[in-house]
Amino acid sequence: MPRKPSGNSRHDYFRRILCNIFGQEMDNGLLPGELPWIGQLVQDICYYNVKGYINFTQNQL
Repeated sequence: MPRKPSGNSRHDYFRRILCNIFGQEMDNGLLPGELPWIGQLVQDICYYNVKGYINFTQNQL
């Protein structure tokens, strides 16, 4: 099934907002300024959580 372009834009919009929030919190000293750690956190939230959920729901069918 082909992906809808609107679904990709929503995901991209979410990712941009998330990165903006993390950037602001890094600037304010609320999060460490370690880019590899922050990058992995964003990857975990935006990709691996969804991938794990999809695998979970497919295995339940």
